[in-house]
Amino acid sequence: MTPPALPVAEYLATVAALNRAKLSLQASVVAALAQCVPGWSDVQPDSVDVEHLGGAMTNLIFAVHKPEGQHRDVLVRVYGEGTESFFSRAEETRLFQLLSDKKIGVELLGQFANGRAEKLIHGSTYTSKRMRQPDESRVIAKQLRVFHELDIDIDRKPTYISSIRKLLEVARVKCAADKFRGVVDLKQLAKDVDELEKLLAEVPSPIVLSHNDLQYGNIMKNDAGDAVLIDFEYTSYNPRGYDLGNHFCEWAYDYHKTVNAHLGDFSKSRT
Repeated sequence: MTPPALPVAEYLATVAALNRAKLSLQASVVAALAQCVPGWSDVQPDSVDVEHLGGAMTNLIFAVHKPEGQHRDVLVRVYGEGTESFFSRAEETRLFQLLSDKKIGVELLGQFANGRAEKLIHGSTYTSKRMRQPDESRVIAKQLRVFHELDIDIDRKPTYISSIRKLLEVARVKCAADKFRGVVDLKQLAKDVDELEKLLAEVPSPIVLSHNDLQYGNIMKNDAGDAVLIDFEYTSYNPRGYDLGNHFCEWAYDYHKTVNAHLGDFSKSRT
């Protein structure tokens, strides 16, 4: 008896659709770069390689490579939808330019309507485990000290408490449904934040330029062995202790876990 035919039509249709999507993406990326990055105006879409990079939590990231010429390797960042609930995109873009001018982080090559082009760093992103290793932690600390000593022309008023209150307002809207009743006491949380603000006002921590989101996906190590801080969406002036505390809290998280990635293991965190 002859075995039944192997069904491949759906697979072939999916492959064809993916190929069309890839070509469309290449054309769109090249069209955007042609308008904002020197050396890309005459590039043909079929000559470039576009690679989707993982690790970013609020943006869609692509590494784009062309065979030759100026700015051969470019990182394209497409802003995520709804991120304005957490930070001002206009302020973040201005800050990114200021830091780029000081050779901190990544060089800004150009901007388009819903994203920007950056110089692609040749290196690797940290992992949760790697970030906690003593030798790597010293490399990160060295760069963070440089960051904390920067003098940047932005508002110097600390934002850590106002940011928490802003998130509480978002939570009040998102958790208004009956199914959330009794799960989280937002009124008590607001009182806790008020009390926390009073307690922290007594801590003599200097106000410095703070990254405020030093999770492992926002730290890279370049080919020279130096740490490079990236993604400044939440950067502002804050108490130095807040930035350090946030970083050590991030030791507890692995956002690449397939289950409960939002739950931290604080036995791994610094105390």
